[in-house]
Amino acid sequence: MLTIGLVTFHSPIGPLATTLESLRHAIRFAIDRGQIDRARLFLIDNSVNPDYQRQLAELLGKHWDSTLGDYELVPTERNLGYGGAHNRAIRRAGDGPHLILNPDVLIEPTALSAGLEVLAREPRWRLLAPVGRTPAGAHAHLSKAIPTVFDLWLRGFAPRRLRERFAARLARYELHALDRETAPAAVPLASGCFMLARGPVLREIGGFDPKFFMYFEDFDLSLRLGAVGQVPNMRIVHGGGQAARKGPRHRFWFARSAVRFFNRHGWRWW
Repeated sequence: MLTIGLVTFHSPIGPLATTLESLRHAIRFAIDRGQIDRARLFLIDNSVNPDYQRQLAELLGKHWDSTLGDYELVPTERNLGYGGAHNRAIRRAGDGPHLILNPDVLIEPTALSAGLEVLAREPRWRLLAPVGRTPAGAHAHLSKAIPTVFDLWLRGFAPRRLRERFAARLARYELHALDRETAPAAVPLASGCFMLARGPVLREIGGFDPKFFMYFEDFDLSLRLGAVGQVPNMRIVHGGGQAARKGPRHRFWFARSAVRFFNRHGWRWW
């Protein structure tokens, strides 16, 4: 059985409906190929808003296919943060694969099947990352190298002219060289918007560290798991990211989590 954790926090209903539709088609494709027998979706809602939760219940009733398996809407008593909420689903994952999913991701119909095939064929991988595109069709470069403080500042805060001057450096951080890969390739860090992992391994390490609350919890999880692979034909569309450009509150969370990440995994300035 495949389990899926999807976390919302006042997430726009329209994109979420698109995500659920794409998830439904991807699960159906994997079931029809005999890779899984069924799926179970845990939608963890951090909004603490009964009206929004009613909208979610209606949305699930409309966009989930009961022939695929079942689902559970899990309201939280407070905002647990991204990782803390996902841990609610991870603790209830089975012995099969577990998908960590954002509410703004469009999954290509064959993407799950491609990842499940790699997990079954290559036991060395503990977590698989997709190849992402932006809604405009450009490479999203979701997987990353281990950053330095300068890399994060350059990518998130530096003026455009300076980013252009250090384009080669940013390309290394964003692993542009993997754009040409046709086989699964090792990557240091995966994006939390879509992570296909082995359920028992996630539970073994305790899932995400909830102390991060938001940002860098995916990088921390990647390093604690190890053996992360990017699968070229596991493809998604994702329009999120760029936390540093979302306003002062998000910049504060980003900076606080960055400090926690470097304190744990070592400071690299340049």
